[in-house]
Amino acid sequence: MPLPRWLTVPAWSFFGLIALAPIFYLAIVAWADGPTFSAWEAFPWRMLGNTVLIATGASAFAVLVGAPCAWLCARTDLWARTFWRGACLIPALIPPYLHALTWQKMWASAGGLFGGAGGMPLPPDPHGVAGVALVLGCAYFPLVMLLTLGGLYSADRGAEEAGRMQQGAWRTLNWITLPLVLPHLLTGALLVFLFALLEFGVPDLLRVRVYTVEIFVQFSALFDPIGAIRLAAPLLLIAMVVVALQVRLMNGRRYWSFNPLGFGGHRYPLGWKQIPALAFLGAVFCAGVVVPVAVLIRQARAVTDVLPTLAATADTVLFSLATAAAAAALMTVLSFAIAHQWVRATGFRRLALDYLICLPLAIPPILLGIALIQIWNRAATAWIYGGSLIVIFGYVAHFIPITSRIVAAYGERLNPHLEESAALLAGPVSTLGRITLPLLFPGLRAAFVVAFVLALGELGVTLLVIPPGRSTLPINLYNYLHYGAEPVVALLSVLLLGLQSLVILGLSVASGRRARGLA
Repeated sequence: MPLPRWLTVPAWSFFGLIALAPIFYLAIVAWADGPTFSAWEAFPWRMLGNTVLIATGASAFAVLVGAPCAWLCARTDLWARTFWRGACLIPALIPPYLHALTWQKMWASAGGLFGGAGGMPLPPDPHGVAGVALVLGCAYFPLVMLLTLGGLYSADRGAEEAGRMQQGAWRTLNWITLPLVLPHLLTGALLVFLFALLEFGVPDLLRVRVYTVEIFVQFSALFDPIGAIRLAAPLLLIAMVVVALQVRLMNGRRYWSFNPLGFGGHRYPLGWKQIPALAFLGAVFCAGVVVPVAVLIRQARAVTDVLPTLAATADTVLFSLATAAAAAALMTVLSFAIAHQWVRATGFRRLALDYLICLPLAIPPILLGIALIQIWNRAATAWIYGGSLIVIFGYVAHFIPITSRIVAAYGERLNPHLEESAALLAGPVSTLGRITLPLLFPGLRAAFVVAFVLALGELGVTLLVIPPGRSTLPINLYNYLHYGAEPVVALLSVLLLGLQSLVILGLSVASGRRARGLA
């Protein structure tokens, strides 16, 4: 059943105005007279090579960590696999620049992880191409794990059962399961490549000159927005090609799935391999969650005036929470209309909508901020550019492809015949309120949580579009770090992670009570 036009038309109009308009603006400016690099003629290509090398290294590391985690949690008799599945996805909730801060602190500790004799050995120096790739791989490997889990949960069980009967379990794994899951695995790798390619915060904090950092310098230091956009032309082209590849690779498949309670797929017995498997997952959890949080808490303890410091950031915290919540609510509403229409589309129309939804992923956050400034910094739209709306627009343009995918994953499980039958009896509006929205509520709730967490930790776009006199927690972190106030940075980082955790925990408890009430 198609959604009412009074819902879809405004949703797609907002999506086009907020998320697609910056892309078309950048494309027009970047290729109007052909990309010119002025003083950067010989230099950008070296930086572009370093940027691509970092993205490739991060993607490879994410696959090496994320794929085994997914297989162990989905297809083996691993002890406490439900716990490990959730634990290994937690690093995705920690902004990449916080991973960079902790790796930088660990490397700077001359005596070991927590200082003094007997500490753990120092990790590799993060101040280089390999270090940035390692940090980004640690931050983004949950993407590979999540998409691989989706492939494993949605694989054709009948084909696997037939293969096991004829060839055995391990041959079936190599010749049937792996080809079925490969598109999801490669898509996860491409997404990590894309996010690492466009990352600004991590290489900037670790003092590694990559393409996105030079775009920021061209805009903020040289006050040349058009030059910054034209400088970014090769990066935009590569990103758009990567988006097209991952859309074509998935070809209408679910980006992720959710494990049903009665999952009947074959689970491979680990036997004595339980010990190394648990050791591997424990190391991943410690490196991605325990160690970063422990390092930040230890460093935050050096702040002597904790309460005055937190009181001084109260306005910033409230502004961050308000803009993140508003952006998450707007993204959830838009994602519902967009995802529902994409799920119900077929053939070429479905593929075209898929690419259109994913296209905003191709814009580097810094470049998105520049485009938003150029579009909205006008007298007629000063009420948008001069207030909180420009920040909300930045969050929506940056993250709506992700929230749309989350809602679509739930929407594909909704039987269209159920909607059509209800629409014949009760009408489309009543069907929307009594059938579609209640059945999609878990997906809408998940989209809101993810959007809120991502928006609360966003740095690249906000750094450019934040209105005068305002700030967010990530911008405060960024500023304090450049002033050398590392203990305050650690304290604010712990506060940011705590706020994200409280929101997730609160919504989880509320959803649990709702589920018990429905039961």
